[in-house]
Amino acid sequence: MNRAIRQEQDLKKYLGFQADAEKAFFGLKLVFEPKSIRNLRANLLGMAYWLSLHNGKSGIVVLVRSQISKTRLLSEWELLKKSIHPSVISRYYLIFEEEGKFSSFSRELHTNQQAWIRDILKNKNQTEIKESSKPRKTVSAPAAYYNILKILINEWIFERGSVTSSWLMEVSGYSYPTVKKALDRMGSELKRSSSRSVQFDSFPKDEWAKLCAVSDEIQPLLQYSKPQLSESNFSEYIEKFQGQDDSTVALAGLHGLEYHFPEVDLPKASSLYIAVHQQNAESIDELMKSIDPELTRSIEGSHQKNVYVRIIETVDSFFSDEPDGFQIADPVHCLLDLVDAGQTAFVDSCLRSIEQRHLQENLAI
Repeated sequence: MNRAIRQEQDLKKYLGFQADAEKAFFGLKLVFEPKSIRNLRANLLGMAYWLSLHNGKSGIVVLVRSQISKTRLLSEWELLKKSIHPSVISRYYLIFEEEGKFSSFSRELHTNQQAWIRDILKNKNQTEIKESSKPRKTVSAPAAYYNILKILINEWIFERGSVTSSWLMEVSGYSYPTVKKALDRMGSELKRSSSRSVQFDSFPKDEWAKLCAVSDEIQPLLQYSKPQLSESNFSEYIEKFQGQDDSTVALAGLHGLEYHFPEVDLPKASSLYIAVHQQNAESIDELMKSIDPELTRSIEGSHQKNVYVRIIETVDSFFSDEPDGFQIADPVHCLLDLVDAGQTAFVDSCLRSIEQRHLQENLAI
């Protein structure tokens, strides 16, 4: 078999990457509505390998209607540039397509290249386009409201200041009417500035109480277990998650709160909580099997020790990077995990610690 053909087959087999079209000195990859960082990285790296096999060609990756923010995309592009050889990056185009318009993170496309890509987009297999173009799953009004509430509470925790409706739309994935309706519902607890930006000046106790009361209904946890599951398994699982370097997975629950609140005396974790960004139950089942083949989805309350998985639905995961490289879920979701575990006294301790931090920082100004 021709060596070049074998290398192309290996690229498809091991990286799942194949150029969608080739013309003269160009190869093209279309990525429809990317929302997973893991999938994005696979395609970016796949094109880099493709370019290494085609020294005389340039490669174009077009992100069609991306659901990943431009800020995050730029960060991934900068990381890629540091990771691959300059001779490859000099032939690499990363293009952002939205409503028929192209913008570039690297080099600008020529008019004839744009026309070629538009023709391919237009003539692309209609089944694939329809599948990729399906609207996001319908989210109930309560879920949308509480997801936006959680974002704003996190902003209050970190004292990041006021945010705009446009920013909330970008990071949540919700439309302007949905965001506006949620903000209107929050009423007087939400401070509105003359520039139309919003923020919580203090902890919204009433809305937090409502969120805790309905959290299980609007965002059920997936529960996994196996016979004789123990705390020692949790350490093993955490190491395996860390070894996978999966940007869609983060530590949550007590393990996450140990990172966010090192000053609070927290109890030993009797269950492991994991946050997973924008994955469905079936893919999470596969993820858990890769960590431990004996782990199976179980019925709530059927075991004393469990691994719980919370699905983060918003476009931005709001995961933080721990110093050793593993990701940590945001404080609000970690606190909700404690509520789920019935450890509300420790939730109160963390909230008091946040208010104490804010007080000390304000006095220091």
